[in-house]
Amino acid sequence: MAARQGPSPSPLRLPARGVTEHGLIDLGPDGVAAVAEVSTVNFALRTAEEQDALVSAFARWLNALSGQVQVLVRAERIDLSAAIADLRNSAPALPHPALTQAAAEHAAFLTDLSARHDLLRRQVLLIVREPAAGPHGSTALRRMDEAARVLSAGGLVVRPLPATAVHALLTSCFDPTASPLPNGDDEIGGSR
Repeated sequence: MAARQGPSPSPLRLPARGVTEHGLIDLGPDGVAAVAEVSTVNFALRTAEEQDALVSAFARWLNALSGQVQVLVRAERIDLSAAIADLRNSAPALPHPALTQAAAEHAAFLTDLSARHDLLRRQVLLIVREPAAGPHGSTALRRMDEAARVLSAGGLVVRPLPATAVHALLTSCFDPTASPLPNGDDEIGGSR
């Protein structure tokens, strides 16, 4: 079978230009995007009145939207080896032998669990996009604050991600099988 000549592969050009110091994704001429992690609630464990309140809070937020948003639910593998090592290392220092035994048993349980299953963590992200960037993405940040305020009535916590966490998130999206990058307030190169 003869191979067909075609265009050579070229680098994929993504809209993201970088991450600003305020945690916004710079989309160049397309504006900015703010990213927040959103907590979840167990809807099934709520009473009918509580369920109505949750749906009402979500509906108020949806009806108040003035621009583009995306709700992204992503799953990623988790590695329990650090937690297991921490349990095993701290168990002997616990003040009571029963606590030491419980910590050792829990470490054994986690070891067995991670050996038999692919463990996943779910993360719910809210992405607010603004086509034109105001000063420091003020419109996107203001819309994220509004979402946090309205969704809090439903028991949801909206936590905007700092620049380092946004950078780590983007990196993990490009290579989901890579080791997780540090997050939180640690410095990660590439943010600006």
